[in-house]
Formats: sequence, structure tokens, C-alpha cells
Amino acid sequence: MQSLNEQVSEATFSETLKKAQILFQTSGKLSLVQLQTKACELKKQNNIDLIAIDYFRLMSFDEHIEAGNYLQGMVEMTNGIKKLAKDLMIPIIVLVKLNRGSLDPMSQVKAFVPEADAVTIL
Repeated sequence: MQSLNEQVSEATFSETLKKAQILFQTSGKLSLVQLQTKACELKKQNNIDLIAIDYFRLMSFDEHIEAGNYLQGMVEMTNGIKKLAKDLMIPIIVLVKLNRGSLDPMSQVKAFVPEADAVTIL
């Protein structure tokens, strides 16, 4: 059974969420430049407070993949996302599914750590 504080918190969160304007960009293979352009437009038009990138691997950094340097592409993308967050003064949450195939999962995590304010592994 929930305490009164938990019930109030849930109710407050629910009301806040109902009032929130949530926008979705559903196209895949978004480049860093496209993300920056879209985010700046949304910030200007809607004064967004948060960006969430679900599934980082759908971001486009094909030139690095073709060159066989996927990790370098990840580093450049995370650097750009961190700069964008600072420029817009909003948090950006990036969700990443680690590849358990050819690349060491910890190498992939290390690509994010220098730019991340927090890293959580589930």
C-alpha cells in the first residue's frame, strides 16, 4: 500500500505529465547536424525543457561505420550532443543498447563516459 506522500507525488507527476507538451521525432538516421537544427527550432518555437534520444544507434554516423571506426563516431556524436545540451541549456537523455557482438560493451560505455554527466547501466 502506498503512503500518502507517494500518492500525492504520483498525482502531482500525473498532472504535470498531462500538461506537458511532448513532441516526437520518429525518423531514424538523424545526423548530428539534423538533431542540432531540429532541437534549436523546437527550443525557439516551443521552449522545450528536455530532449530524450531513444536508441542512440539510430543516429547517423555512417561515415565512421564505413571507415570501420564505429567508436570514433560514437565519441563525436556524444561530444556534439553534450555541446548541444550546453548551448540550449537543457538536459539531453540518451538511451543506448550496447552491442554484444563484435565490439566490447565496455569500450562502447567508455565512448560515452567523458561527455556524460551520469551513466547508468541496466
